[in-house]
Order: sequence, then structure tokens, then C-alpha cells
Amino acid sequence: LGLDDVPTGLGERIAGREARGLVVARSAAAATPDRLPGALLRALTQPAGRDEGPGALTDLEVLVVDDHPVVRRVLRRLLTGLGCRVTCAEDGESALELATDPEEAFDWVLLDRRMPGLDGIATAARLREAVATREARIALLVNDAADDPGSARLFDHVLVRPQRPDALRSLLALTLSDGRRREKARFSVTADEELSELRDETLREDLAGLRRAHLRGDGETVAERLHRMEGALRLCPEARLRRALEDLEHALDRDVGVSEKLDEFAERLGVVREPGER
Repeated sequence: LGLDDVPTGLGERIAGREARGLVVARSAAAATPDRLPGALLRALTQPAGRDEGPGALTDLEVLVVDDHPVVRRVLRRLLTGLGCRVTCAEDGESALELATDPEEAFDWVLLDRRMPGLDGIATAARLREAVATREARIALLVNDAADDPGSARLFDHVLVRPQRPDALRSLLALTLSDGRRREKARFSVTADEELSELRDETLREDLAGLRRAHLRGDGETVAERLHRMEGALRLCPEARLRRALEDLEHALDRDVGVSEKLDEFAERLGVVREPGER
């Protein structure tokens, strides 16, 4: 049964089932309350994007720790869509403040691997002893398998972020539900104007920092800035910027043509440089 005024997310899921062969008999919304079982009616009236089916993760308290505002916002959307209750921290120090609150109790912690100050590994070690996260399961989020620290003592899972937000959503669902089989829901993070503006703002900031770090030969800061840019474009994709970042990474690896690739990326972001600026 499909309704004309269902939430957008539910409408998309119904359309997806139809594309795979499900026959949907549609009726007017006013006629449904007398004909639908209560459980189905409750499911149909959930807010768009919520997954309240069998195995939904509505009872999980999740702490997300990431220094990038785009990543935090997208992870909140993905996890809230799964039914989790989400708290975000922008760095390891903020996470530890939350973890020492006796009124808090987290089931899961999702930690970014690379953060300024306390990185994911150092933060995890402290969270293992904190009152609100002592019993939590901890997943380390990395952009590349090479970032896996191989520490089973600290982490229950190490998750390599997929290139697509919908794939990450499925991965999070499987992980947080302890591997129980779940239906793959059609889901995407819409690159809305507000999120895209936030992504581009942080990319401009990181690009400027990367340029300065490269000029002074600071390889550690270059790697940190690339990590942030990679994370933003992984979770809020833009194909042209993604290709420009890959070109920049290749130039940095070879240490050839870096200035040109920095300028190309800046141009795609609409960054205007003053004459004579290095």
C-alpha cells in the first residue's frame, strides 16, 4: 500500500521496491487508518529517514568524535537515520569531558584516526578508562586501510570509510547491530546548499594551510590537511573537486608540479589570490 503523502524517504524506498518488481496498490491517505494494522501505521508515520523496522538501532547512544564539521554533520545524519541517539565532539579533549560525566553512558564511540591534539589512538586509550565509555564499543574511522593501527586492545572495529555515503550508512548499520543481517535501505546524504557551503569553506581553509605547510616543508601538517580534505569530499562528494584532490595528492607524492595543482584546486573552489601572493 502506497500513500500519496508519505515522507520523502519512505516514498523513495517504496519506489525502489516497485523498480524491483513489487506491485504497490495505492489508496487515498484518508482511507488508511481503518484498514492498516497499528504496527504498520506507526511505521508509515515515522519521520522521513528513520528506520524503525526489525533490528533498528533506536536504543543505542553513539558518541562521534571528529575534528571536521562536515564529517560530524554527515555522521549525525546517517546515524540518526538508523535510529541512534547521537552526541558529537570536535576533538579528543571534548570527548573525554563527555566521557567523564557520570550522567552519560555511551554504547558506541566512533573515532576519527587523525585529529589535532589527542589523535584517535590516544583518545581511545583514555576513553577505555572513563566512566561513560568504559563499557562502550569503539570503532576507529579511517580513510585508508594503511591507517589501521592494528590494536585489537583499543578498538572493537576499524572501519575504512567507503567512497559513498550510502555505503558508509550500510557499514555503520552492520557494525552497530553486531553483524546482524539488515536490509540495505536506499539512502543518500543530499549535498544541500548549507552542507556544500560548509564543505567548501573548510576546503578553502585546509587548502591555505596545506599551501603554507608545503612551502615550509612541514610534511606532517600537509598529511593532516589532506586527511581533512579527503574526509570532507568522501562524505559530501563533488566529482570535480574529488578529481582535483587526487591530482594534488599525486603531485605531492612525486613532489612535482605541486604549485600548479594547488592553484587548480583553488580555482575550482573559486579562491581569488592577491597578486604576488605565494
